[in-house]
Amino acid sequence: MLRPFKALRPRPEIAGAVSAPCSSVSDDASARELLSRSPHSFLRVVRPQVEANNHDEPLERLLERSQQNLAKFLSDGIIVEDTQSALYIYRLAIGELAQTGIVGCISLRDYESGLIKKHENTIAAREEECLRFILAVGVQTSAVFLAYREVPELTCVITDEQKNASPIYDFVAEDGVQHTVWRVTQSARIESLCEQIPSAYIADGHHRLASSNQAQKKLRAETKAPTGREDYNFALAALFPHNQLHVFPYHRLIHFLPMEIPALLKALERDFEVIRDGKKLPQGKGSFCLFLPGACYSLQSRTNEESYDNPVDGLEVTILKRKVLTPIFGIGDSRLDGRVTYLAGSKGTDELERRVNRGEAACAFSLHPTNIEEIMAIADRGMVMEPKSTWFEPKHRSGVLMHRFR
Repeated sequence: MLRPFKALRPRPEIAGAVSAPCSSVSDDASARELLSRSPHSFLRVVRPQVEANNHDEPLERLLERSQQNLAKFLSDGIIVEDTQSALYIYRLAIGELAQTGIVGCISLRDYESGLIKKHENTIAAREEECLRFILAVGVQTSAVFLAYREVPELTCVITDEQKNASPIYDFVAEDGVQHTVWRVTQSARIESLCEQIPSAYIADGHHRLASSNQAQKKLRAETKAPTGREDYNFALAALFPHNQLHVFPYHRLIHFLPMEIPALLKALERDFEVIRDGKKLPQGKGSFCLFLPGACYSLQSRTNEESYDNPVDGLEVTILKRKVLTPIFGIGDSRLDGRVTYLAGSKGTDELERRVNRGEAACAFSLHPTNIEEIMAIADRGMVMEPKSTWFEPKHRSGVLMHRFR
């Protein structure tokens, strides 16, 4: 399930300044501010358009910037490459939330065979963008976030490793998350216990893993007498036990109203009890909160939403699409419809209310989180959820541990 690798990683004394949020997490304004404070931020590699301050720059040029910036980080000694393979223990903590996992390389053969399970479909354009990045840069810059059903003995071994060694990194990022990393060169016991993990579940990184698999196929076809041991056959992954993970919902921001507000509320009353009560978080299964300018409504489904045999049908994200977004707003495939955008639940519903009241969205819906057991059950049945159904936090960062892919 997991093998050691020779990591590319920043020098310990500047790891916090180099590390960067994943490109999908940081907005342009935050990224520019971070670059102004941290000139060595890895955003120069994963989000070069912010450095260029030119969103019209063609992708080919942006990829060149990524290549050049990574090469400069290496030549300047900001990032170094290990000479010995290792696994890494990675702990994330903020407030009362904490989780500890293992970073190493997984075989893409396990992804192809279904041992690494997905719960969301990918967007073709985003997958292509990730594919072009990894082929151009040749490095997996951030580990795919995987969950596994806890193996108690593995948890004990990881705890012992933390007690018996000093971390190579220990810093607090600008978002308040503490990142602590231990290097494990004598990893045979951990590797053996990882073999007991029957399957792993993609928590975050569906596009990166799919694009790594596409890149592997391309590079393998170009290799004379491939052995299967080439680096492109593996993907960088961080595995965390399921009972330590924290799942937040993905709220929906809608950028238009299909009708006048009184008519919209009337349409919603066909399937929901609609109450203007100022509540911002759903109170039970099958319920939502609707944000309109200056008002918040609770929507409670009039039917029993726990009676579905299909686990996907009973999820709030599915119910919202089936009863509201498609029939009332005319939104079909939300992956392709720019009229709906998303806000991670960890940012809080006050942010939803603020954006609606400032006119940045016409309305918004807050949702319940989907729990980890539901996610694993859906993946085990080979089913997929609505896009942007889950948000896992805290997250590891780009530019801390990297894998040379080619």
